[in-house]
Amino acid sequence: MKIALTLIFFAGLISTFGNLLLKASRKNLTAESSLIEQYMSPLFLAALAFYALNLVLFSKALDFLPVSVGYPILAASGFIILAVMSWFILGERLSWIQIIGIAIIIMGIFMLSHMPKN
Repeated sequence: MKIALTLIFFAGLISTFGNLLLKASRKNLTAESSLIEQYMSPLFLAALAFYALNLVLFSKALDFLPVSVGYPILAASGFIILAVMSWFILGERLSWIQIIGIAIIIMGIFMLSHMPKN
């Protein structure tokens, strides 16, 4: 179980980097930007690479966990990491409601990761 949770944590972290790169790849685009400029930029391609690595790590975690447990943990941890990193790196606002939501998500992850064994 620890291996699966570690893989999921790193998959969530890698996904966060992919999301941050995706955001950065859109920064200087205009309505007139070509498809090549939009989807072949180094930042966009790096985001795709991070998403692919996320998929590899998550698929390995599924060797140890059912998808009904693994995916909610991945999604929730990804939300938490992205919210914190967006605040830290991009200076995006993190409200008290979001902080309370993060605490609730952490409780949910704890509950999911301590499921009874069959």
